[in-house]
Amino acid sequence: KLGLAKQQKEQESLLATAKRQADIDADVEKFRQKEQIKAEIEAPEKQRELQEEQKLEKKKAVNAFMSAQEVISGIDNLLKKDPKTGSKRFEVAVGPVQGRASGMALPTKKGEKSFQINQEIKTLLAQKALNTITEMKNASRTGATGFGAMNEKELGLIEADIASLDTRLSDEAFEASLNRIKNRMKKVMSQIDITEQDRLSLQQEDPLGIL
Repeated sequence: KLGLAKQQKEQESLLATAKRQADIDADVEKFRQKEQIKAEIEAPEKQRELQEEQKLEKKKAVNAFMSAQEVISGIDNLLKKDPKTGSKRFEVAVGPVQGRASGMALPTKKGEKSFQINQEIKTLLAQKALNTITEMKNASRTGATGFGAMNEKELGLIEADIASLDTRLSDEAFEASLNRIKNRMKKVMSQIDITEQDRLSLQQEDPLGIL
């Protein structure tokens, strides 16, 4: 009788343990299903947020690329030859000639042109180019442009080139500096991870560049 009672007690204990485990399993399953439903509800929102973040990063890259293109176009414009004089446009504002180095408008057509070109150089390099470098650095830090430390160094070299550019330089030295800035800018642009479709998509969504 004692042996039978012991067996019965052990069986009851096993049944109780099994029931507790079944209850735990049921609770775990309920929690899993609840979390799955929650995840399914939140998934579209998280996906939308991810897409918006990726779009913003791509916009940074596209803006940096297009700004760099504008700087290069500006440099090319300065390097163009004047059909009347045969001289390159920047030459009238460069060199150790009174009125050219200072950028002050003189009471002559040449002096007025010197002043205009000098202002164009200042706007392009002292403002536009440096702003472009800042855009590129910001995009690079967030991973938007797809380039790393090597091009960060290249951007630093462009900054140094711009800082050392002086209209009192000789025509040859000034032109060499412009070409160096242009070529380094092109090198950095070649590492920016965007496609023609990226640029077209951005222009269609924000044609005025406001957003």
